[in-house]
Amino acid sequence: MIPTGRSQRALVRTNFAPQRVVRCDNKPLPGVTDEVEADLEPHWETIPTGNSDFIGFQTQRAPQLIAISEGCRVLAEHPLVMAVMDRVLLPMCKRYRLHVTNGIRVGPDETPQMLHRDDELFRGYVPHDRRQLLTNMIWAMSDFTAANGATRILPGSHTGSEDTVPDEEDLVQAEMPRGSLALYHGSTFHGAGRNTTDQPRTGVLFGYSLGWLRQEENQYLAVPPDVAQTLPKSLQELIGYAVHPLFLGGVDQRDPSTVLGDGTDALLEPAESGKGS
Repeated sequence: MIPTGRSQRALVRTNFAPQRVVRCDNKPLPGVTDEVEADLEPHWETIPTGNSDFIGFQTQRAPQLIAISEGCRVLAEHPLVMAVMDRVLLPMCKRYRLHVTNGIRVGPDETPQMLHRDDELFRGYVPHDRRQLLTNMIWAMSDFTAANGATRILPGSHTGSEDTVPDEEDLVQAEMPRGSLALYHGSTFHGAGRNTTDQPRTGVLFGYSLGWLRQEENQYLAVPPDVAQTLPKSLQELIGYAVHPLFLGGVDQRDPSTVLGDGTDALLEPAESGKGS
């Protein structure tokens, strides 16, 4: 477990609530950042750069982080992050899910990414209001600076309408030292910055969404049962191997955890399919 203190929880309550953006410095366990970097290094050697302005012509992206990196499994369940998700997402669901994972390496000469909201995936179907559908975190695997493309974020933009046009003069950059994280809502305008240095800027992104929404990254293919069986039960449930009340995500009238051989084989019942089932 990664320790989280009273001061960190207070930071979340006082800062995340009004602005919907917060930065926390140096939160991983010692060695976890090194472990993640080592896990991803072989993938950077083979992953091509993007083929569009939005993805980034000088940017590499490594998906399926839970399957390929034990260090990322630790970061995905950081207690401070889980506390934020409990506070923000649980009012609208009984379980939240790991929505997407992505290692992002912004290379030299990359141009700024178009500002966007990640919850635009759903806003054609769910009205844009102050209820949050998803919340993201970015862990810095290298120092994030204005020069190397630190993520640009528009604080307060989660309250804007669907027609809001972001004003770039109000942007801030998530400058932070290696090993830190930034948290922001999916309804917040953001985008990678310009990298004017000769070194890549690397981060890992985890998004979390309401448990009754379709995940952006298909975790059941990204983390198939033979891999999921090796994970802690809490992480199995987080990626989706657990029913959302009443019966969402079941298989053969049973909780999907039965596929992983958890020792249970009972049929789902409404009274048994609440939080923690």
